Amino acid sequence: MEEVHILQVPVLSVPEKPHICDICGKGYLHASKLVIHQRVHTGERPYTCDLCGRSFAEKGSLKNHRRTHSDQKPHACDICGMAYTRRSGLLVHMRAHSGDRPFICGLCGRAFPQQSDLDKHSLSHNNSRPYKCDICEKAFDFRSKLMTHQRMHSSEKPFVCNICGKAYSQRSSLNNHRITHADDKPHSCDVCGRSFNRKTHLMAHQLTHSFVCGDCGRCFSDESDLSKHQLTHEKPYCCEFCDKAFKHSSKLQAHKRTHTGEKPFICQICGRAFSQPGSLKTHQAIHNRNHATQLQLVQQSLCQSEQSHHTPKESQ
Repeated sequence: MEEVHILQVPVLSVPEKPHICDICGKGYLHASKLVIHQRVHTGERPYTCDLCGRSFAEKGSLKNHRRTHSDQKPHACDICGMAYTRRSGLLVHMRAHSGDRPFICGLCGRAFPQQSDLDKHSLSHNNSRPYKCDICEKAFDFRSKLMTHQRMHSSEKPFVCNICGKAYSQRSSLNNHRITHADDKPHSCDVCGRSFNRKTHLMAHQLTHSFVCGDCGRCFSDESDLSKHQLTHEKPYCCEFCDKAFKHSSKLQAHKRTHTGEKPFICQICGRAFSQPGSLKTHQAIHNRNHATQLQLVQQSLCQSEQSHHTPKESQ
């Protein structure tokens, strides 16, 4: 019998998720993703905004947050008018109008508008509350919740209003307080007078005045934009008679005719000469009006002649 050779076909394995969270059991392909996820439990926020001091767990979240310090919110809701710096923020907001909840819990079927809401909800199914208060022994599923709770015992108030200085133990209380300053704009720009309700917004605005044109006072946020603008003030073409300067050579040539008396632009109807083409054009309009008036008089004369020609003579 002939020897049969069996072809070995490699089995494609499903990628494993070797990096497991020891708190909730969620797995990740990469260790870096696990580190970011664990900040949900620990409350760690290593990325801090240098304008307002707010901290974030991910570098990308800090980058997105920094846009809130500018006045640009191009993505507006066409239902209620609320505007966002990012399109993704608008899409999440629109779910409040549509009722869309695309993120569904696989254990209980409960639906959520955002992935982050589903992630927090999923922790409720394992009943894991590893963070316990050492004063009253109350337990929490997140370290951030424990830290918020412990402020009740310590009277610590780390959330300070940057407008009036009032302090609060919880961020939500500070956010509610800030609403009272909605119409209060005590921070004014000493360059243009524009006012802001937050000092951080004023600081972001003042960057637009960093580079000022010495000729006209116009302000720019970027040095390259100022350099381009300053070219408009340059006048390299100087008159040899009076030292007056111009941006363009053609403007200089037109100006020099006021000194030389040269009048190269001649009317073809009456022969009158002009130093500027615009003056000739204005003059020719007079001829056009006169011609139209003469034509109208001729037409009226012809009409009157025709009427008198067709009028029947009175009987003798």
